[in-house]
Amino acid sequence: EWRHVPGKINPADVISRGCSPSHLVESRWWEGPLWLVESPDT
Repeated sequence: EWRHVPGKINPADVISRGCSPSHLVESRWWEGPLWLVESPDT
């Protein structure tokens, strides 16, 4: 099932916006959005 992820919370957009390495280390890019680990029913 596909889900739309708004750009402000899309971890893939962090790289495409040209972030610094220090920002990347602290970003959600490593884990992804929280809803990825939640049950689809929530």
